Amino acid sequence: MTRPAELSMAARRDLMATTANPGERYDYMVTLEGCFAIAASDYPVAAALRYVADRRLLSLDAFNGYLGCLVGGAWPTLEAVAITMLGDVNNQLIPRWAQIKLVAGPGERGGRHAVIIEDCQPGWHNPSLLARVTVD
Repeated sequence: MTRPAELSMAARRDLMATTANPGERYDYMVTLEGCFAIAASDYPVAAALRYVADRRLLSLDAFNGYLGCLVGGAWPTLEAVAITMLGDVNNQLIPRWAQIKLVAGPGERGGRHAVIIEDCQPGWHNPSLLARVTVD
């Protein structure tokens, strides 16, 4: 039996089943959050995907199913996971703008490891919408 972490890139991306965007003429922010575990971290990884949809939307169930395929993977770093996730999101959703945020660690005085990576379509620009995005 194939473990989720051993899925091919195509099989991993297929877990991101999308639906049509009913309001593709509008710019609006979608946020999906979940949690998963990887060998590179002693702590659960909190994952947040923010994106401005173009033609496709991703449901929370599909996002959590996708996160499940990352569990137990031989990811060398949290950064490697974030870069892979951004590539998968860009391929499946083709969003106008996307941001992946991964955070591992107990927080507060115990410290934490956070990675934020983002990308956008060439020529897309909506500074008033992105000004509302906080990094915490």
